[in-house]
Amino acid sequence: MTLAELRAAFRSRADDTLEPFLWPDSEIALYLNEAQKEACERAHLIEAETTVALVPGTERYTLGKDVLAVLYARTPSRVLARGEDRHQLGKDEFAETQRGTLWVKSPPEAETLTLTVSRLPAALVADADTPEIHQRYHYRLLDWVMRCAYLKQDTETFDAKTASFHESLFELSFGKRPDANVQRKQREVRPFVVRYGGD
Repeated sequence: MTLAELRAAFRSRADDTLEPFLWPDSEIALYLNEAQKEACERAHLIEAETTVALVPGTERYTLGKDVLAVLYARTPSRVLARGEDRHQLGKDEFAETQRGTLWVKSPPEAETLTLTVSRLPAALVADADTPEIHQRYHYRLLDWVMRCAYLKQDTETFDAKTASFHESLFELSFGKRPDANVQRKQREVRPFVVRYGGD
């Protein structure tokens, strides 16, 4: 579905089809973009590849602002090992991630690290733009749009009960949003580790 189609679907669902509209087009686009991001934060729906040029003597690398998590990594000389206890690894333990940062053991020589990451979507701007997530999820984004729309502080639009109902439907589709504390604990339990020299 395109931005225009999703906007029309929202207007039909919210019974906002006659001008002057309760929610202008710009607000609906804002809510749809927030819905896309929220879905990806919760369910990691978009995977992409990116590369990092590793340099001897450098241990900290900044990832793109749209990167949510590193899922896999590979180089010609290293193999990914996920979920291992960092204390059981030898001197060749390699890396773990924090939001926006990749920490690595300095490589012996320059090489390229290829990462498969979960990332945030590109914004919907033009009417013909379509969400990057799979089309089967497009209509489900409307529950977050409805949630935002009915939280608008206006006597004609504010309805906390309806907003809560649609937020619960969105949660059924994409799961609960992990808070920062939960994400930190997950990193501690499952460090991202790559070892030198293969097996």
